[in-house]
Amino acid sequence: MLLPALHLVFVYLAFAAAALALTHRYVRPLSRSAALVLALLPLCLTGGSLLTGKVYAPLDMVFSWEPFASDRGDFGVERPHNAMSGDLTFQIVPWHAAVRQAWAAGDWPLMNPTMLAGDTLAQSAQAAPYHPINVVALALPLDLSLTFIAAAVLLCAGIGGFVFARELGCRETASFFAAAGWAFCGFGTFWLGWPMATTVAFFPLVTTAVRRVTRGPDRSSTLLLAAAFVLVALGGHPESLLHATAVGAIYGLFEVASIPGPSRLRKAASAIAAALVAGVLALLACAVYLLPIVDALPQTEQYRLRHDLFAALDHSVPWPEALDRAQTNLLPHRYGLGWGETVPGPEFFVPHSNAYAGSVLFALALFGLWRHPWRGRWLLGGVYLFGVAMGASAPWATHFVASLPLFEIGIHKRLVFAAAWALATLAALGAEAWATRPDRRLAALHLAVTAGLGALVAKAWGPMTEDGLSPELLAHYGLWLLVPVAAAAALCWLGGGARRAGRTGTVLVALLGLLLVQRAAEVGDRYPDLDRRLAYPAVPILEHLPATDAPYRFVGVGMTMPANLGAIYGFEDVRGYQPMTLAHLVRTYHLWPTEPHVYFNQVHRLGSPFLDLLNVRWGMAPASYRPPEPWRVVARDRGVQLLENPRALGRAFIPREVHLDMPPKRQMAGLEACRDFGATAWIDTPARADHGPDRPRANGPGTLTVRKRGTGLRIDAAMEGPGWVVVSQPAWDGWRARTPDGGELPLAQANRSFLAFELPAGDHRVDLVYRPRSFGIGLWTSAGTVAALLLGWLGSMLISQSRRPANPASTAARPSGIRPNPGRPNVAAEPAP
Repeated sequence: MLLPALHLVFVYLAFAAAALALTHRYVRPLSRSAALVLALLPLCLTGGSLLTGKVYAPLDMVFSWEPFASDRGDFGVERPHNAMSGDLTFQIVPWHAAVRQAWAAGDWPLMNPTMLAGDTLAQSAQAAPYHPINVVALALPLDLSLTFIAAAVLLCAGIGGFVFARELGCRETASFFAAAGWAFCGFGTFWLGWPMATTVAFFPLVTTAVRRVTRGPDRSSTLLLAAAFVLVALGGHPESLLHATAVGAIYGLFEVASIPGPSRLRKAASAIAAALVAGVLALLACAVYLLPIVDALPQTEQYRLRHDLFAALDHSVPWPEALDRAQTNLLPHRYGLGWGETVPGPEFFVPHSNAYAGSVLFALALFGLWRHPWRGRWLLGGVYLFGVAMGASAPWATHFVASLPLFEIGIHKRLVFAAAWALATLAALGAEAWATRPDRRLAALHLAVTAGLGALVAKAWGPMTEDGLSPELLAHYGLWLLVPVAAAAALCWLGGGARRAGRTGTVLVALLGLLLVQRAAEVGDRYPDLDRRLAYPAVPILEHLPATDAPYRFVGVGMTMPANLGAIYGFEDVRGYQPMTLAHLVRTYHLWPTEPHVYFNQVHRLGSPFLDLLNVRWGMAPASYRPPEPWRVVARDRGVQLLENPRALGRAFIPREVHLDMPPKRQMAGLEACRDFGATAWIDTPARADHGPDRPRANGPGTLTVRKRGTGLRIDAAMEGPGWVVVSQPAWDGWRARTPDGGELPLAQANRSFLAFELPAGDHRVDLVYRPRSFGIGLWTSAGTVAALLLGWLGSMLISQSRRPANPASTAARPSGIRPNPGRPNVAAEPAP
């Protein structure tokens, strides 16, 4: 236990040191005390797991279903700690595992063989394999990497909130309120571990760079903005990238409009040009990631549904319901916690993804709106109201955003993150304004907030108890909502007044401590500090699966062995839970057969010939399930049985006859009637030629040897006659059939969803690899962009070295406390008050 904990702490400290050093050098100078506080800030939530080598993730969710449910007693699990986090357990973490497997196989993380019979990985965006946080996490075992990722995201969010507040002129102690408020807001803590949190964590860095660009567009500010865009783009959630870019653009327009002086238009044009250059640089640097996503998206069923159905829906709700939803930004436990006690909220509403960041911040934010001199505070107030309205699906805001280009198919409730950013920044401005001129009006605001929240708690008490929340839970979280604000009022009263101005630093530190204690109490147990043995525990019955290079697939009946876990346990599943599913494959689901389910395409009965086509040789079912012929029971263990299908076809096979270029409707009718897919296949040739009357054609024969090769396949064929080889690999654009001489065979589509290629008589070797052309273009574009930037940086360093004066005494007279700062020369490093 000690060595894993030391390993985890070492990796986190190394990452924190690097992140803080880069911030100090290229963004904003940090005092040692500020760097230490920022490094320790994530421990408010993740400290228990980080320091003891445990897993900060809700992986005990697997004990909800077999083959894990029967072992609950052995592992001491009564029920899952957090029932709202299934996606993290069954999507995000398995994708991290699939990325590791691809890198370990010497392949790019483009294809995930362990779900949906072979599905895209980096092209589905959310694996985020190129983000620096996820790359550093590869230095840890998978389970411990989850703790590191959570801590690293909180650290980067805290640094971003801090530097933006400092950019606005706040002292360090005041800026900590922006850091803590942003890092521990409801949106960030709810989605911690998801790509959404990683993506928006860097949003304050974007606004910091935008402010630099508008106030002095130069190379340093432009590159800083480009780097901020890159960190947001690689986060793994393109929709949140769109949201962050849009809100950042709104803030940028405000800064451009605020440029003073007679040469305003020229400066504004320069700032806009610099921002566009930064955006182009970021897109070029991220091309290896973004281009394959753009390429894959139109191939998916979800894209069609979003365009044809989702975009036409009205996603707003009536004003009374919107106001009820908006309460969660003031009363975060209105619908329970998401862990422990919870009650169903409004349909399609995630109440725990909100702008609440601690009630201690409310009075500070109001004070900043009232007393701070910066005009941008009114923009922040508007952003807060807009973000809350979007999070609540208010009619006017939702209709307006959905009418904008690129926004018609998005889920825009997640724009509530902008409200959390505005609230945290306003709180820092309020702390700065009070520290500059301390008085007791802030205490009065805290008392007013206490009274207002108390009235809201009293009003909502009845509806919350009627919904099923216990009085004990309501009293507990009601006290944590109100008591810290009342204590903050007392602190500000004691610290207010001209005679007590010297106490302001102490009061701010005490207020920050109240905020951190409050947020640790409110969301500190959102995830359990999970013992590593509970993180995807061993499944002994899986030891009966053969360890072989010959590929085979697996299926679970119903919710047995939930989908996507193949990446954890080393098998390839035909089921999958994925936001981007190949449309051609979805249209065959009724042949498996599968039933629609909120989690994945469940298979409730075995025996379908289509499962034979899918190379499903093994299955797991509840102990009470009676398998159909020819499936046979191989092993039993508590609540499950392992089954074998001797009729499964190989991953690649040579059908005895083929139909070429049959019309789609007739193909589907043939597929529905087929009982032996080894006998007949339907091929759409690359040329889509007219082959005359529909007659089956003799094919082959031949023999095949198929082995896994990285995330692809190696096929050795001995063809007695010319024929088509069918490969039960979903036909995503980007598959390549390569021959030893460096050539490529043209690929066709078989059985509406899969790959096929034609071979002449003789012996052949074919390597199937997944390499979309968009990836190749993106890889060279990204590599060239990064190389050009590095060469430019090295060149500028050499030029600056050659121009440096020979006498170092000319620079020795620099006043102490003055440090070079890119974009803002000669900015004093202000000490903490």
